[in-house]
Amino acid sequence: MCFLFLIVINQGLTQESKKIKKQIETGYIPVAKDSLIPDQSESVKFFDEKGNLVEETNTRIFMNKLTVHKRKYYYNNKGCLDSSLIYSNETFAEKLVYETDKRCKILSIQEYASDGSKSFLSRYMYDSLGDKIREVMFTNENKPYNFKEYFYDKNHNLIDESGTEQSERRYHWKYIYNKKNLLTVRKDYSGKDELLRVHNYQYNQSDRRVRENIKDGKGVLQKVIKIRYEFY
Repeated sequence: MCFLFLIVINQGLTQESKKIKKQIETGYIPVAKDSLIPDQSESVKFFDEKGNLVEETNTRIFMNKLTVHKRKYYYNNKGCLDSSLIYSNETFAEKLVYETDKRCKILSIQEYASDGSKSFLSRYMYDSLGDKIREVMFTNENKPYNFKEYFYDKNHNLIDESGTEQSERRYHWKYIYNKKNLLTVRKDYSGKDELLRVHNYQYNQSDRRVRENIKDGKGVLQKVIKIRYEFY
């Protein structure tokens, strides 16, 4: 029994120590009790051996057409995020340039349109503990366009997030965590605090997220996202 127990523990440690190379999130919709079918939506994230996200591809059906959005991330010689390029159906759409501090925290993001002209500029503010508490987006005329605010618990878990666009509140999200500080529930509210969706998250024995159930404001299951991983 002790020998078998050690094998199980070692397997768990091996799984936990593996570095993620690829994360695939596939969407499904319920068609009957306990029955799901793919909805043709998929999100694929690629990571380098340092754990940096280097590419993200999102596929979904929009206006009865299959659309693919791709984002590539680039890092400087200090390992901080430097820029990212966004493509829509293989056509270059936008470039983002990041300003970071010595700890690689993002201070601002400058957006550039496909023709190279400046677009929105976002600035981030942090509290004394290093948690992001506010985000302000400016137009290219340097006028505030929208605001986001973030609140945390004593464990630095994000528990409340809200966004305002042109002085009108647009959304309000609340987060719930378990004793392991793993996110288990996200509740999406409208700007008028009407419950729109509830996201429930499930994890495997290595505390990696493997499933997300999305219900509407009345508790009816709308979508399931299954998550799998490939490792180095």
